[in-house]
Amino acid sequence: MAMCYPVFAMFPIAACLAVWWVFLVLPFVLTAAVVLILFDSASLAPVIALAILGLPAFFLLVWQTPRVFRFYWIAAGLMFGKRRAAERALAEIDAELSTTAE
Repeated sequence: MAMCYPVFAMFPIAACLAVWWVFLVLPFVLTAAVVLILFDSASLAPVIALAILGLPAFFLLVWQTPRVFRFYWIAAGLMFGKRRAAERALAEIDAELSTTAE
């Protein structure tokens, strides 16, 4: 739909942003809130606990960053009339789906 109507290319950006914040960042924010509530804020324990508990979330963010920003660039390209990246991504997805369906 975004390839036919470039105005709608902003919706994939919004979808990527929603996935980025809800699934990748929110667990770290909730963990930080719980740790700050449970520990006494005058000690160094919350900082150490956040550093240890935040490592998985940090590595998850680093692992997903190329995928998220790739979709940003595709959607931004569609908004400016560049269809080649979107067509290439669509071809990759179709090829992957056809190999897994067999």
